[in-house]
Amino acid sequence: MSGDRPPLANYVFDGGVITEEWAREHVRVDTDEVTEWRLADAADRETLLIPLLAHRLTACLGAMASGAAVYLHDGREVHA
Repeated sequence: MSGDRPPLANYVFDGGVITEEWAREHVRVDTDEVTEWRLADAADRETLLIPLLAHRLTACLGAMASGAAVYLHDGREVHA
């Protein structure tokens, strides 16, 4: 563990396809905390995310395509 960061676990769930129209009607953000939000597709991951998170998203997309859960360490899949 580096610095003062505590251990962290991330879980990603497939929420289906969200349209811009649906999001504008249903997504509410605290404007004191969030200055901007937008919908993006998986192709945007390399430009929107730091490399570690982009690796995680890529693994998530692979898991969704295969129908299997994956275990990651430092954003990379761990094979038993």
